Amino acid sequence: SAESFGFSTTSSVISREEVYKMAEPDACTDDPFINRMLVRSIDGATAKMYRTRVWPKASSLRDIMVYANVSILVFVQGFAVLMMIGYYLPGMISIPLLLAYLGYVLLTQAHFNGTAGWEAFQKSSGGMALLEYFSMALLVEDGVDLSPDRQYLFGLHPHGAHMLGSAMISVQHEHNPIHKLFPGVFDKTKPAAATIMFYIPWVRELLLWSGWIDVSKKVLTKVLKDGKNVAIVVGGEAEALATENGKDKVILAGRKGFVRLAMQNGVDIVPTYTFFNQEAFMFHHSLLAGPRRWLQRNFKIAVPFVWGWLGTPFPKPVPMVFAVGQPIVVPKVEPGQPLDESMVDEIHNKYMDGLLRLFYSYKSAAGYHTDRVLEILEAPEAKKKSKSQ
Repeated sequence: SAESFGFSTTSSVISREEVYKMAEPDACTDDPFINRMLVRSIDGATAKMYRTRVWPKASSLRDIMVYANVSILVFVQGFAVLMMIGYYLPGMISIPLLLAYLGYVLLTQAHFNGTAGWEAFQKSSGGMALLEYFSMALLVEDGVDLSPDRQYLFGLHPHGAHMLGSAMISVQHEHNPIHKLFPGVFDKTKPAAATIMFYIPWVRELLLWSGWIDVSKKVLTKVLKDGKNVAIVVGGEAEALATENGKDKVILAGRKGFVRLAMQNGVDIVPTYTFFNQEAFMFHHSLLAGPRRWLQRNFKIAVPFVWGWLGTPFPKPVPMVFAVGQPIVVPKVEPGQPLDESMVDEIHNKYMDGLLRLFYSYKSAAGYHTDRVLEILEAPEAKKKSKSQ
């Protein structure tokens, strides 16, 4: 039934029986592990929604795997292991081990070249454990046609404590619907994270094994020139600090660097939105807000105060929907030519319109109340620029 897969049965969702009469067959039709549903937007457009179930509905092993990878403890458990090695093992063993790991982190710089992805890890059922813990569905509007012959920059929203929706891209399990629907697109897409994340033990390994890269312009440009796609959490650490439960906020006004990057490399931009991403943890928005904003402004470090299920560090299993919007075609600027800032503004406005349309068209199908709104906040760099003028 629809309920067993976590789908809403409100008027915006068509019954499963009607789906097979109305929706044309696609790459997921014959996969017994994927349930498809057809949803209508408020303006009459239609989209397909997909949700996979590989693991048993109640699986302790699945939950433990999720707790080990996306709990709040993930930021300290790597340091804890290194401290245990230094404390419990003899110095003649622990010191070479710790120095070897430090050398590996500092010298290999794997996050700059994007070659440390572990295919077996990305295709394992462990990734599906993450998707299924959050009952994560994929929503693709009819008419979205992502070709392996084109390149894309995917915008990921909102940040939350973790950008959990990115798992839909990085998990390459055979029953992940996004890779079945768009072969040759998401398997060559590199999500990008802040540099600081690659210097946190265990977090670094998880990101590298999952195919993540550094978010610096130099690295992103190299990856795009190599013919791959990139996925960027556009709001960054500022958006993480702005997160509040029950509200949808994105840092986007005045943030145009990703548009310039797309224009310089001639890649189309695709908005995505993960509904309920900010609800996996509870946020304390005001506690030490000043010092945390100072850290974010000066060191690009976000330190949100959060807690999860029943006050534990573990995320709440809230059903999520990863929605993919219509691509925005971007003209390429030839090398050496200056960017036309009016064109940058035009494409940026198209992107914001596309994200807003995606949110408001399908928020009810995703399970949001009809009065839920999406706030577009001004980026810190745009505020600085306006003050200096």
